[in-house]
Amino acid sequence: MNFLFVLFLVLVGCFDIRIGDFKTETGIEIGAVDLEEPEDIDADGDGFFSTDDCDDIDSNIFPGADEYCNGLDDDCDGEIDEIGAVDAQTWYADFDGDGHGNSAMTIMACETTLPYVQNSNDCNDNDPSIYTDAKEICGNGIDENCDQVDPGC
Repeated sequence: MNFLFVLFLVLVGCFDIRIGDFKTETGIEIGAVDLEEPEDIDADGDGFFSTDDCDDIDSNIFPGADEYCNGLDDDCDGEIDEIGAVDAQTWYADFDGDGHGNSAMTIMACETTLPYVQNSNDCNDNDPSIYTDAKEICGNGIDENCDQVDPGC
């Protein structure tokens, strides 16, 4: 019996216990124990409680943090390494599929998704045969290599 009393004292010291009276459907009152939920904590000290912080172990990860290309959801928005990350690369649209991008159409992203490429040396993204370093065809009136010169050959 002494053991149970000691155990009760230990449990009372660990929890905030409120004892209340409750009535059953028949009107008979019974005693009940209500354990309160523990208070929310900020384990990593970043200013966000664990209910809002998607990683309460890393103080660099919290709602509204800058997103980086690191394989993590730094800003707790449910996306990893999304477009607009601080250290993202510039990617250029390549709608004609020639492997050369249009410098006027860019996105900032951690990784490329088609139709974007890393270079911006396409002067005509509507024609896959026109880009910097393409072979010129003599006398056709088209500037295939973007040098603004049509060789008459």
